[in-house]
Amino acid sequence: TRTTRRGILALRAKMGSDDAGEGGPPGEVAQIMSIQEDRARTYDQFEQGFRAHLVGGSDEDYEAVCKESTTQFATASVKIVEIEKKLQALGGASAGGLCGWIRKLQEAEKAKLYLTVGLHVERKRAAQLGAGSDTLKPSAPRDAEPESVGEGVDVAADVNALRGDSRELADLQADKVRWMQSEMGTIIESINEALDEIRYWELD
Repeated sequence: TRTTRRGILALRAKMGSDDAGEGGPPGEVAQIMSIQEDRARTYDQFEQGFRAHLVGGSDEDYEAVCKESTTQFATASVKIVEIEKKLQALGGASAGGLCGWIRKLQEAEKAKLYLTVGLHVERKRAAQLGAGSDTLKPSAPRDAEPESVGEGVDVAADVNALRGDSRELADLQADKVRWMQSEMGTIIESINEALDEIRYWELD
């Protein structure tokens, strides 16, 4: 249930502001939206660092990107927690309703970060499995002696079997990545829902 206009105006008055500047809910909402923009930029950098790692970037470079991204995400979380505490101090149903959506946003963002890290691991594994199945190429000896031809055929059959197993593993891994991406879509929907509700506080 959306907070009523009366509740919003009462909360603005209690915070000592009737405009969209600092000190009122609209000001706090603007801060949250700005923090979310910072989060989006950090996710872009995180993804770019991971893609560079997939195509041959060093482990050290990727670890540096992970460390920097984690630090920025932690900073964003602390800022939003501070905003929530400020609103909680006001008390009342209006502030409580807004804080509830802020907590939902934070929970969804936490889940998104954990899943993003997990997806990096599984996407890398999928890339490795896909490349591995292509490196197994069966071949029979061209100039083999009659008694060794059968052995060459057996080796080719074994390699074909390995290729089949590798492709099956690659397919299973790709399915796992797709499932995780679907879960990510659900989390992003939760984030957008929370942001829509929080953004409502900017309306008169």
